[in-house]
Amino acid sequence: MTRTTSFSPSRKELLDEVALQAEVLDRVSCLLLEKNDSISASDILPKAQRTRNVLLFWEECTNDSSSPFFCHSDSLSRTLKKRYTHKVKAKQPGQSEKVFSQLLQQLQTACRMLPSLRPVCSPERVTLFQLSVYLKRWSVQDLGEHISRLSKEEYVLSSMKGPKRRRALNKMRGRCISELLPLGCTLQALAALQIDSNHKVCKAAANCLGRAAGCKAFRSKALVYYTESLKSVDVQIQQGSCLALKCLRATESVDLIADLWRSSDEDLRNAAKETVLSFGKKGYLAFQRMDQLYTEMQEEAYQNEETEITFL
Repeated sequence: MTRTTSFSPSRKELLDEVALQAEVLDRVSCLLLEKNDSISASDILPKAQRTRNVLLFWEECTNDSSSPFFCHSDSLSRTLKKRYTHKVKAKQPGQSEKVFSQLLQQLQTACRMLPSLRPVCSPERVTLFQLSVYLKRWSVQDLGEHISRLSKEEYVLSSMKGPKRRRALNKMRGRCISELLPLGCTLQALAALQIDSNHKVCKAAANCLGRAAGCKAFRSKALVYYTESLKSVDVQIQQGSCLALKCLRATESVDLIADLWRSSDEDLRNAAKETVLSFGKKGYLAFQRMDQLYTEMQEEAYQNEETEITFL
């Protein structure tokens, strides 16, 4: 992973991810040094992941593969459908396919919460290394139960994107919020609803994120995701993420939000100002820096215009 960041929670997320991957690689290297005979999947997976269900699932995934350490993506999808469709408990058409597609995407992603990281392996296959990292990344004890949890989140996500999105947002409270992983796509949808064309939907989304701020696990992941999303080239993603951080009372991100004052987009600058000022004294000091920087930028632009006129 080549992406760099100065935001400490993001750095921790990256370091934790690298530690997970290093742990699996260390186990493989030790096995190669200790064993002369062939290494099996059960040797590589740590004891906590070496359950009968996981081993049987992986064995079936690799039936058509030339190696026990990777399988084709379509083979994994077929095995998921065969073994775990009953765990989805679909409430909408096509929900199973969406859940399994999301699981495959998450297996192949380079990092849990940082947006826009490119896959480090071929999208056409899944490795045992990726499976092991994924199971530990999300603290998966039972793959079937994890798929049920993914299914619930997929249903919530679909509801938030539908015509009854305001109702779906108002229903997201307490246990419903704490049961979300949450996935990046869920967080992205919540951010987008901050700037929905329907003002009542915007308010419902803000209230929902305000309630979610009280859930430590949700907030810690959302803080990383939204702060990194401030770096997006998409102004709407920046604006939605900025307002989401306001709802989460994310004073940790105040300096990065203040940087949005440099934007040429007025709506984004207003969102940054609104968010920063909501952070109290710390926000007010950041706003003063923003205001001073903006004044200096205007003066510099004016001087450049004067110079251009003089040369003409």
